Amino acid sequence: MLVATGSISAVPAAAQSVPNRAMAATATPVSSAAIVPIAPQRRPEGPPEHRHPHPPQPQTPLADKSVITFAILITTVLGAFTAVGPIIFYLFDGWGWRRHVIVCSLSDQAKDKYLATYHSETSNPATATARFTAFYDRWFGRGRLVVPTVLVAIIVTLYAFLLTCYAAQSIAHWSIIYLTEDPRGPTAHSLAVAAAAIAGAYVFVSLEAIGQVARRDVAAEDLCFQALRYMGCVPVAFALSSLVKNDAALIIAFAAGAFPLPMIARIIRQDAQKRLGAAIATDTQADLITKLVGVDDLVFERMKEIGVTSIGQMAWADPISLTMRTNMGFMFMLDLVSQALAWSYLGPKLEILRPMGLRGAYEIRVLMNEANDPASPLNANALDVIPQAAEAVGLTLQQFLNVAHQVADDATAEFLVEATQ
Repeated sequence: MLVATGSISAVPAAAQSVPNRAMAATATPVSSAAIVPIAPQRRPEGPPEHRHPHPPQPQTPLADKSVITFAILITTVLGAFTAVGPIIFYLFDGWGWRRHVIVCSLSDQAKDKYLATYHSETSNPATATARFTAFYDRWFGRGRLVVPTVLVAIIVTLYAFLLTCYAAQSIAHWSIIYLTEDPRGPTAHSLAVAAAAIAGAYVFVSLEAIGQVARRDVAAEDLCFQALRYMGCVPVAFALSSLVKNDAALIIAFAAGAFPLPMIARIIRQDAQKRLGAAIATDTQADLITKLVGVDDLVFERMKEIGVTSIGQMAWADPISLTMRTNMGFMFMLDLVSQALAWSYLGPKLEILRPMGLRGAYEIRVLMNEANDPASPLNANALDVIPQAAEAVGLTLQQFLNVAHQVADDATAEFLVEATQ
């Protein structure tokens, strides 16, 4: 559009009136330079929040949203129950079985001897069962497992919900909550690593938990370690996946959940010691419990978790406490304590006596009782075995008898005999 800045003179003279002609005579011609162009008006842009940097996702019908929501919720419930359900079953079944094995397998005399030996209580066989049951329920009761179980259940439920929402967003392009606005953005890879870490921890920790329940081997400390593994799986996965290329990051993140945190810490510590040139500490003690019959690497690691690694510690440890803290068999723990007590006096020579039937302190006490009881049908046999055993270990008869009396008269040996009758 062009606008003239002077008077109008473009109208023909014949069409003008008389007064207009006078005005036209005095009018100044319009210069072309006086015409000012006016820029066309542009439509104002909308505010920044109305702009879409990425193409909008396809709209999901309302019916499909209902189906996806139901699938997310039911998958979350099933996933959480798969991981926590066996632990809940153990609380109502497995724990009661272990309590029955210990409480009902000991006689009143054995319970009284245990409380007097390891807890300095006054001997009273008449009240031994009630006192022992109260002691057991206080220190090893079901209540000790409730809080760790609830903690694990909360973490597993949250992780199952997040994983299900992540899968729904990736597959169906709709979810209850969105973990990222742009699945193709820079945070997509980090989110995938975190999801792989959570999935790996869920699979491997749940697998271990099911195995522990099948063995009736669940302790409060185990549940706390499970919660710690769940909480630490994502940062550990980020730390390990940063060492590899993007193609292998997801595999490393998923596999990171397979290793318990103590094992990862030990590997990192050994690697750091190698880099710093420091000597790696190894278990080279002469009296490790690995020298006892029945102690393999798994048993040793289990005992190491509760701080019992030497034969001296095992010999005078509370066998019921060891049983409950490690969830190993009660009779198996009694046998280890018996071997450890005899090893404390005889050392490696105990291996020489084992083929003669003298496996540990329990067998030595039984042998001495038979030798001191003329009415025992095995009295003559016991009197014959004692000098043969002394000769086999390179001791005089008096020396061996002194060792045998020290072992047999120990309060632990007395409890061992009472507990197995």
